[in-house]
Amino acid sequence: LDRLGADDRVGLVSLPYGTPRVEPTTDRVAIRNAIGTIAGASNRIRDPQMTPGEAAGIASGNTRALLAWWQRSSEASRCPGPLPSPREEATEVPAGCKVVAERALQQYRLHTRVVTDSLAALATAMAPLSGQKALVLVSEGLFNDLQSQPDVDRFAAAAERARVTLYALHLDAPLIEAATGQGNVTLTRALDDRVGFGGMADVAVAARGTAFRVVAQATRLLERIDTELSGYYLLSFERDADDRDDRRERIDVKVNRLGLDVRARREFTPEAGKPAATVAPKPVDARVAMG
Repeated sequence: LDRLGADDRVGLVSLPYGTPRVEPTTDRVAIRNAIGTIAGASNRIRDPQMTPGEAAGIASGNTRALLAWWQRSSEASRCPGPLPSPREEATEVPAGCKVVAERALQQYRLHTRVVTDSLAALATAMAPLSGQKALVLVSEGLFNDLQSQPDVDRFAAAAERARVTLYALHLDAPLIEAATGQGNVTLTRALDDRVGFGGMADVAVAARGTAFRVVAQATRLLERIDTELSGYYLLSFERDADDRDDRRERIDVKVNRLGLDVRARREFTPEAGKPAATVAPKPVDARVAMG
């Protein structure tokens, strides 16, 4: 906030609840006060339900993910079928465990839809604002797979129309947490970290941004985002009148200079092309025609 210009506007919203919420403003005190009221509410690591990393692994048949769930929650009875000791890795994931994992994934997909729809609404609301516009998503992770990708694509389309860029700051959680009061969570943390960071990266890249890991402080990363937003190239392309309309097309942007990171939208929705200009025929002189 201290690095922003006096005319730069900043808004804040906590997802998925929507509160606190501060509309874009130049009032830095209001933003600071709202930030001070935000507290994490997730008890996922203490919940016997599978975490996103566990569920994604178990659904795909990863026995290490199944072991992570057993070590953390000791809730083997929730998984139908004969099971080995929670301290031993199974030779395969029972079918009943995959069913339980898929139920958990459905909840995480719903959470992703809520978040991406909220981001799309924010981007749409920012469309009338002039100048560079960016959303910064701060989270410990977001789940994304082929079934939730359409939700990400809808947000990407909204960000494209509003010319909004999304940057994701992934908060790295400690691998060991004494407050759980339950079993070993180290393996679960590693699984959740990989899945959660991957989902945030998917959303950021879809909106011309990128994802960063926050290990200690985010100051350096915020400075990097600020630098990227301070200058950019606006590229355009020309269409033919008979090109397809309202269908997203992939466009790759490449540069000759080595060592550069290119931030560009991967897909665009071309607008309708202008009809080809028709040349009116010259009037024929009747006297010349009769001569």
